[in-house]
Amino acid sequence: MDGLRDDDARALLDSVLPGPVHPRVRDAIVAEARGNPLAVMELPRGESEIRKG
Repeated sequence: MDGLRDDDARALLDSVLPGPVHPRVRDAIVAEARGNPLAVMELPRGESEIRKG
């Protein structure tokens, strides 16, 4: 099974983020997820939880 293409991963990421994100940040999340749709959805949540402390 193949993962998401980068453009599809970006679209999915945009759909789960509460607001705009810098393109570099979005690209870093997409790269880290490596096409895994669950990771695309979970990585931003983990980042916001870290910032909350």
